[in-house]
Amino acid sequence: MSGPVEVIPANSRWRYLDTGVAPAANWTAKNFDDYVWAQGTGSLGYGDRDIRTIIGFGGDPERKHVTTWFRHSVRMTTAPGAATIWLQADDGAIVYVNGVEVARTNLPAGPIGPRTYALTWDIDETAWHQFTVPAGLLTSGINAVAVEVHQAWRVSSDLRFDLRMSVG
Repeated sequence: MSGPVEVIPANSRWRYLDTGVAPAANWTAKNFDDYVWAQGTGSLGYGDRDIRTIIGFGGDPERKHVTTWFRHSVRMTTAPGAATIWLQADDGAIVYVNGVEVARTNLPAGPIGPRTYALTWDIDETAWHQFTVPAGLLTSGINAVAVEVHQAWRVSSDLRFDLRMSVG
């Protein structure tokens, strides 16, 4: 019996929206057209020396964007069972798979908007947080992993995002 297969490795290529303006309501769906979004390789963010893709935060360092959005498509040849996601996010994040929320870290419960702040800035931003994607969410064909990363305050010095996922 073989072990897990990594379908999204760390340092993968992601599409991102760093304008501070929320995308369309269906941005987490697998059929959402993210073609015009910028692209970069993880870790994505700003303010840390080991960031591979520097993203924008707005024109005013005293009023940075609260939220940045990320998307990655992954093709599956068969429908796998459960999957495991490891997430790096500074300060808080929500992860969606094919439009369904599967993980939330350092954000309040309930509805989240583009101006919702993370609960705290005092986190280990390089730690990988592990979450399980329930069986049945990933399907044969194209799947979408969508993540929104939120800052704890608008003068935050940095933002970091990366994600990896394995199935099996």
